[in-house]
Amino acid sequence: DLGTIPEEWRSLKLAHLDLSNNQLTGTISLQFAAWPMQEIRLPGNQITGSLHQSFGRWVELKVADFAGNNLTGNVPMWDMAATVNLANNQYTEFPDTLKDCSNLVTLDLSGNPLRSWVNWITKAENQREGNDKIEADTSISSDAAAVAACETGFDPMVSWPLLEVVNVANTALWETQVTADTFLSSMSHLPNLRYVYAANAGLTGVVTEES
Repeated sequence: DLGTIPEEWRSLKLAHLDLSNNQLTGTISLQFAAWPMQEIRLPGNQITGSLHQSFGRWVELKVADFAGNNLTGNVPMWDMAATVNLANNQYTEFPDTLKDCSNLVTLDLSGNPLRSWVNWITKAENQREGNDKIEADTSISSDAAAVAACETGFDPMVSWPLLEVVNVANTALWETQVTADTFLSSMSHLPNLRYVYAANAGLTGVVTEES
């Protein structure tokens, strides 16, 4: 059970924790937030509930691997995280906090009953709102990437200038009729994207040249 931490552990400055493939149950104790975590790996357990916002105190976190549990709901803001693996949990909505994780290199949401994807806004919609420029809080650091986004007609709503891998295979995107064209277009401004896995996500429609 991850609900409590032994008293003698609470004074530790634990930065790396790997409890992969055990039979851990329950929710993760808020006491974990006191540790200066840089890497946490808890895949292959039976952890339930949500990842509490208190875990956003892990400001130096680089790797967060919670794959293969029964998590749902919120995900903390981990700005320094390079790898976030939430595969094979129970997430139905795209966790909005992930949009601002500007150091993400790998994002894995595969195997969730995911019914939504990153919100984006077309250039035309942005102009109709009198918003000709990409908002500062959703802009990306690469000027070239921003130009590419404008050329495709999409203003980026994510800050992922380093992202190389995104995995949404075996999800339920088909339930909200997300098309392949809009899915690919939403990521067309990402300068370092190399691998997109979306097998069995039920994407529909025709892929256009603009995608």
